[in-house]
Amino acid sequence: MRKLLLTLLGFGLVTLFTSFSASAQDWVFKKYPPTNDINRFRNDMGNLRRQIRRGLNHKAPNLNFKNVLTDHSGSLDSLRGNVLLLDFWNMRCGACKDEMPDLHRVQSEFGSSGFILLTLSPDDAVTQRLYFRVNELTKEGVPGMIDLASTPYPFQGWAVPTTYLIDRSGVLRHVWFGKLDPKELSARIRKLL
Repeated sequence: MRKLLLTLLGFGLVTLFTSFSASAQDWVFKKYPPTNDINRFRNDMGNLRRQIRRGLNHKAPNLNFKNVLTDHSGSLDSLRGNVLLLDFWNMRCGACKDEMPDLHRVQSEFGSSGFILLTLSPDDAVTQRLYFRVNELTKEGVPGMIDLASTPYPFQGWAVPTTYLIDRSGVLRHVWFGKLDPKELSARIRKLL
């Protein structure tokens, strides 16, 4: 009962804090103004997917982030030599939150073999920290905060959840748009380890 009450309180606080982190939403609306033209939207999403897929089998660019649990800065370059899973998500995305336990199970399974889960969100550090602690997801992976305006290609303009798998040499090997299948993910990671 106590855990249920803490969880409900945590979700209430997370909802409160997410209302303060609108900078990411503002950036997206400036870059992609709202439109009622569904065909234009579908075309834009198709172009975005093609652009990201062109980055496959090429070296992933460096990406800077801040670990929201430790407040230390990090980069993809500093993690080279490991198989990396970059999961772009945000607090307003239900599918993102649904897949988070699966991602952390994969980190638990492969973490000792040179695999690192990096969950990246534009949401502020306080909101993310609270979410990870309430949901007991702080033991596995690296939750990070990013600045959307300085995110390099092919990570620009992502829809959430979008997940990238990068091999030990820093080459982008696979991308998933939307919620991913944990079995497929595990099989692809095994091939790279």
